Amino acid sequence: MYPTIVHDPYICRYCTASRQLVIDFLETNGLGTPRAVDAQIYLGKPEGESQFEMFQNSMRIVGEHVSASQIDADYIMVLEVLFPPAMHGRIEVFGIHVYVLTPAGDNAFSFLLNSHHKSFVKARLSGSKDTAKGKEKLAIKATRVAMDALEEQISQAGS
Repeated sequence: MYPTIVHDPYICRYCTASRQLVIDFLETNGLGTPRAVDAQIYLGKPEGESQFEMFQNSMRIVGEHVSASQIDADYIMVLEVLFPPAMHGRIEVFGIHVYVLTPAGDNAFSFLLNSHHKSFVKARLSGSKDTAKGKEKLAIKATRVAMDALEEQISQAGS
């Protein structure tokens, strides 16, 4: 598990507290033996006209990094939390990307969340502090939404 990428139009930051939430979730639910990876994946400026295009472009970059890293694991997981430019000092999460890749960097079970998903809307992923700390708090909250969605995805895949 890489540190969560906290991504806005200008900069990528990384959140290890979010990564730890994912590791705890995976351990608690018996989903393998998760390990923290201390490397960071720099995605550059978000590219694409839609969230899906951004998701695909980021997954390609993450996949290339994972493939080159030659990590000894069954799967590699990366979370990306997207923020649009701040408006009037308010910040909000634009989207959540969950990448689950093979060690070769291929997609295994990735998905995205946004305002089209009930759990995303219900979480109210916005705040008034347009700071790195404010974005980190929202990234942690978004991680919980992502883990609930992952749990649901796994449950549906198993039925």
